[in-house]
Amino acid sequence: IFFRVFVHAPPPTRMQDHAVEVRVRYPRLNALAITIIVLLSACLMWVTEDLLPNPAQAPSAPQREVTDRRQPPNTETGTGGETGPGTGDAPGTDTGATARPVPVQPSASQSPAPGAPYRCVYFYTYATGPDRHGRFCQSLRSAASAGIELRVHGWGKKWINTEQKFGDAITLLKMMKPDCTMVFADAYDILYLSSPERFLALYDRMAAQTSAQLVFNAECECYPNERIDGGKACREVYPTAATPLRYLNTGAWIGPAATALRFHRHIMALIEGSATRWKKVSQSHSVDEQLFANFAYMDPELRANFSLAIDSHTTLFATMHTTSQCDPKPWYKAMGNGTYLNQFTGQQPALIHFNGNGKEKWDEVEGELSTRYPHNVDNTTFWFNGQFLQVGAICSLPPPQPASPASKTIPKPPKAKRKRRG
Repeated sequence: IFFRVFVHAPPPTRMQDHAVEVRVRYPRLNALAITIIVLLSACLMWVTEDLLPNPAQAPSAPQREVTDRRQPPNTETGTGGETGPGTGDAPGTDTGATARPVPVQPSASQSPAPGAPYRCVYFYTYATGPDRHGRFCQSLRSAASAGIELRVHGWGKKWINTEQKFGDAITLLKMMKPDCTMVFADAYDILYLSSPERFLALYDRMAAQTSAQLVFNAECECYPNERIDGGKACREVYPTAATPLRYLNTGAWIGPAATALRFHRHIMALIEGSATRWKKVSQSHSVDEQLFANFAYMDPELRANFSLAIDSHTTLFATMHTTSQCDPKPWYKAMGNGTYLNQFTGQQPALIHFNGNGKEKWDEVEGELSTRYPHNVDNTTFWFNGQFLQVGAICSLPPPQPASPASKTIPKPPKAKRKRRG
């Protein structure tokens, strides 16, 4: 068509020498014809580009915003990201492989409905290093097995007192979305039993029943407030509970970031302005935050202001500390599927806190749970204060040595001066 319309001549006969024939037999090739063909081709490409779908603009499948729990918080967006403060990657870490979000697939009964808002949840603890008994390593394995991507704050720092843990919590809570559900637990005496989805489902159920936002685990002992006025306030002023687990324990809690921030600021102000006598009550070089948390919970106005509640039925949190009036250890029965049933309340907690002398039951429970851990659990990567480390690398660290008592040196008596003769 090109040759007959624009060149007005028959096409070449030898197609294998097509380019040579065009140059030899048709030297009067019209440049205007070539220009028109180029313009027509451009128009055709423009039309087809509008008609065909653009893959880059295709809607992506909805993703669940338990947003990249392996990432530290982003100060600008309030969610997990790679640009949070102090988030330098560890040397030799393949950030492309470990820093990506790994969404946890919720079960069918807990899957959000189409178009439902995403849910932010953040599990974290505070640990400066490994412990002598290896419980921190075992706690990490339980979290990895449950699908919890735990973030470890304070790693590598020197432990001073409770104030640094609370200061770190306040800094973290400032960066989080106000409605992000925060889950905190101690580092060295916790075993995780449930997935993040079950944590949220149990928390939502408990919040609906109690109309509270900030839920703490409960224990048998009013520590350390029982050392004040012979424990009279603990017996007479403290709110009653339906179970012997009547008293607040700060070793594990859950709630929205905004409410937790207000509560932590209140406690931190009391710690910083505390008198020396409160340090004597805590029998420590620093003031125990649980002392002031109990004060807040005993005050009806503060309890309502901070929307506080304790998990006295062990819906979420179980504690194991035993007193002369209360022994929760015999309550729990292994169900054979990695969970424990509280036969006293009928609940299956998502987390067990082996506080105080409750560590006596640690080996029994951890031994049963460890038989169900995946074989590659030590390959799980967690965020440790700005770097990504595998559980196996943490578990292979040598335990800290106990401080040896200072050797007492007996000073030698001074030598008598010799008198000079003469």
